[in-house]
Amino acid sequence: MNRRAFTLIELLAVIGILVTLATLTAISVARIGKDTRLSSATNTLLNVLETARTRAIREHKPMLVAFTVNVELLAAPQAGNAPIDPTRIKKQWTEAVIGRLEEALVRQPSSSDDPTRQNYMDRFEPHPDFQPVKFSEGIKIAGPRTDFGQDGRWITQPDLRNVEHGRMIGVLFGPDGSLMTRLPGGGLANAGMYRSAVLDLDRDGTQREPDSAEGAARYFTHDDFEDEPSIQYCQFVAVFDDKQAREIYDAKNWQGSAGGSFAIDTPCSSYGAGQERMRCEQSEFINQFADRIVINRNTGRAEVKAR
Repeated sequence: MNRRAFTLIELLAVIGILVTLATLTAISVARIGKDTRLSSATNTLLNVLETARTRAIREHKPMLVAFTVNVELLAAPQAGNAPIDPTRIKKQWTEAVIGRLEEALVRQPSSSDDPTRQNYMDRFEPHPDFQPVKFSEGIKIAGPRTDFGQDGRWITQPDLRNVEHGRMIGVLFGPDGSLMTRLPGGGLANAGMYRSAVLDLDRDGTQREPDSAEGAARYFTHDDFEDEPSIQYCQFVAVFDDKQAREIYDAKNWQGSAGGSFAIDTPCSSYGAGQERMRCEQSEFINQFADRIVINRNTGRAEVKAR
């Protein structure tokens, strides 16, 4: 009985099929890995929020979950208060810190516009019973802007290696475990507008402000891992894979503080390089791919909202 051998064309076809299957498998594995990383971060955040809520009830004191930036440097820290040289940052990640409201207030440095004015803000210190919770590198937490205006875009932690300007967001729980967006009475900043709060990471009683920003904006700017910017309280947050976003967008356009005035429905490409371009493109990504966590105002319970 004669057996027909495979022709070259048939062999090439089989090889092509195998290559295609291998490529699809690799893409599927990578996608599953990204989804698993995001799901793990979302579950971690849900646990942190619930821990802060139950601790607020137990201690009958407001608790804050704030999201900070931490880094691993290639060499010892540089002298002085200058921003860290981005080329010296080996790794960066986001951390969730549970802060407890203290009786003392934080003093804000004098305004450059009015050196005689002193603002005192609500002071949260890292809770002594909890270590910061570290998220996987590239995972970030975003929230809506709530300081000088709500523009429908997201704010989040900066990538210091890319010389970005970000913000610090937080979720506040009251003594009864309910969600809060401000505290009554006490520490005041810009009377009649809003109450501001600071996570006093170094526990020195003052706000460590950025060196690179000017005017009132510098109190909110987050461009160094040691910054203590004024916190913006959020009623909902989003967990997203910032590393994946940077594979879609050109992150060189996210560097610095410039970018022009923000406007609703303006195409992201209309902005120059800077934080407004970054916020616009990150918001596009977050709205499509992030896990959104909403917090019930009455109970403080957090849950994932379907995309």
